[in-house]
Order: sequence, then C-alpha cells, then structure tokens
Amino acid sequence: DYRKDIYFYDLALKHAKKDIDSKLTLNFKGNCYRDLKEYDKALAIYNEALANDTTKNKEWARIVNNEAKTRWLKNNNYNPEPNFHIALQVCVDQKDFFCQYISHYHMTEYYKETNQPEKALFHARKMYELSIKTDKPDAKSRSLRNLAILEKGDVARAYFQDYLKLSDSLNNARNLAKSQYALIRYESEQNKVDFLKAQADNVSKQNQILWQYSVTALLIISLISGATWYARRQKRLEKPVVHYKKGYS
Repeated sequence: DYRKDIYFYDLALKHAKKDIDSKLTLNFKGNCYRDLKEYDKALAIYNEALANDTTKNKEWARIVNNEAKTRWLKNNNYNPEPNFHIALQVCVDQKDFFCQYISHYHMTEYYKETNQPEKALFHARKMYELSIKTDKPDAKSRSLRNLAILEKGDVARAYFQDYLKLSDSLNNARNLAKSQYALIRYESEQNKVDFLKAQADNVSKQNQILWQYSVTALLIISLISGATWYARRQKRLEKPVVHYKKGYS
C-alpha cells in the first residue's frame, strides 16, 4: 500500500533528527512514487535527498542508483550506466557488500530490460556472490531467480531448484510470521475486550455502590425525620391540659 507508506514516511520525516535519517526516509518515499509510476515526484524527492550532499557514502550511492533507474524508467533513451557505476564504486570503497549487491541488482535489471543478456548475467553472478556474503535470504532468492533466467541448460535448472527450495523456506517463514502476528493480534484484541469488559463491570459496580449509598442515605434521612417528628409529637402530648369553668373571668 504505497499511499499509506508515503503517509507514514511523511510522519517519519517530521521526527527525523539526523541528516542520514532524513535521506533514507526520502529515498524510501521516492521508491514508493517510482513504484506508483509517478516518476516526476520520485525524481524530485531523490534530488531533494541528494541536494548539497557531498558525503558520497553508501546511503548516497543507494539514492543515486534509484535516481538513475527512475530517470531511465521515465525516459528509455536515458543511459543510467554511468551513475550505476559511480554508485557501485562508492559501495566498493565503503566495503559494504549489501550496497554493492544493490548496485549489481539495478544493473542486472537494466541489462535484462535492454536485451543485453551477457552483461545482465555478469551482474547477476556478482549479485549471487554478494548475497552469500551479506547472508540475506531475500537477496539470495532474487539472485537465484535471475541466474535461473539468464544461465543456460543444466546450470539454469540447478539454480532454479535452489531458488524453489529457498522460496519455499522463505514462504514458510513468512507464513509462520503471519501466524504469530495473527496470534499476537488476537491476544491483543482479547486483552482489549477483557479490559473493556472489566471497565464496564467496574462502572456497573460503582453505580451499584452509589445506588446503595443513595438508598442508605435516604433511609437515614427518613429515620432522622421520623424520629424528629415522633419526638415533637411526644412533647406536644406531654403538655398539661388547662380546663376553664364558665362564669369565671
């Protein structure tokens, strides 16, 4: 849900205190617009992230890769190779394997789309080597998929079998994660229901206690009023009666 992603990236940007956090968030936001095929918005965001940035670190390289790819998607006559290679060299200088993997991934996809299978295969093999070094299953899965497509004969079939095995393993892990999330969500909802029920019971008990206090207060007031009336009546009854005879003044 790219629109919702963008909404939360905008919220994240408001709380980003470090320049690197802002750049990474802008990069992800730009990717969302690219996936929505809103290339002009994506490019504007990448350029904002790259503005006045002279660090040329691995984060800079990631944005350069994405900017070049997006520019090519917008205009197939654009050649992104120079920027891909610049970004790759930065990743190599930084000795960051995953950063290098991302660069080779972009080049593999580009050469596949432009019907340059030999170059695509070269970078796909690099992807695979780096995915093993990074020990990231998703990266390895993507690499195996590309090799299964680009290699030939038995080699391609072997990579495809490895891809299927890893894909099944990843799907099982994802399904397990979904099940755990569903259980956590259920327990959370159940706790919420229990809390609301306990809150309602508490309010009911408070109302009952208040009603009992009210009845008790009314009873006490009634008893006091009754006792006061009775005492006054008794005093009136105890007063002596004076009899007057006729003729006497």
